[in-house]
Amino acid sequence: MTILTESDFDRRHHALSLREAEVARRESALSDFSKQLTTQHERLRALRADLLRQLGGQRGSHPAPRWPSGPRATTMLVDEDEWWSKMLSRETRAA
Repeated sequence: MTILTESDFDRRHHALSLREAEVARRESALSDFSKQLTTQHERLRALRADLLRQLGGQRGSHPAPRWPSGPRATTMLVDEDEWWSKMLSRETRAA
């Protein structure tokens, strides 16, 4: 039969109290992380709303095309027709 002495009881009690302290510390850290995450999320939402507001003001005078096939907003650096004619003429010469 095992006899528990007072020192065994004290060691187990100490280990249990250390474990409880660790659990409390982790819960506190998790709570702090959750608050930081919520704050960061709110900041990002505010930045996004501000950015969309600014972009909306810029776009009001010059609406961007809805589809990529729409009219080009910038000029092309290379004439597309000229480029295709060069490419097709190379293919016919190679064949």
